[in-house]
Amino acid sequence: MKLLHLTIALMFMLLPLSSIAQNDSVYIKPDKMPEYVGGENAKNKFIQKNLQYPKNPRHKHINGKVVADVIVEKDGSLSNIRILRSLDPDFDKEVKRVISMMPKWKPAYHQNQPVRARINIPIVFILTDDN
Repeated sequence: MKLLHLTIALMFMLLPLSSIAQNDSVYIKPDKMPEYVGGENAKNKFIQKNLQYPKNPRHKHINGKVVADVIVEKDGSLSNIRILRSLDPDFDKEVKRVISMMPKWKPAYHQNQPVRARINIPIVFILTDDN
């Protein structure tokens, strides 16, 4: 009989943990995806304004795309910045720097509740005469 009470007590102790885990889930396809405040054009302007082409001479004439994987938190902040597609470690570092500077986004929603969501942010480096 004591074993039964212990099992029931453990089950009740584990219930809150499982509900917390579900609340912290990261959605890939929520009902409403997160959005940069001001939309895509504003996001692109922010990136263009803050992105710096790495000055290291070995990067001369390198153009390409870095793709970052990011979690937009329930409060709109960005976390867990990872590089999915690398161009070079210096370019990857610059992408992480710029993304970490971004203001909060509008969070994702699923079933009318703000949720954590995973997104990809591609950033293209093009060497121009201004760089």
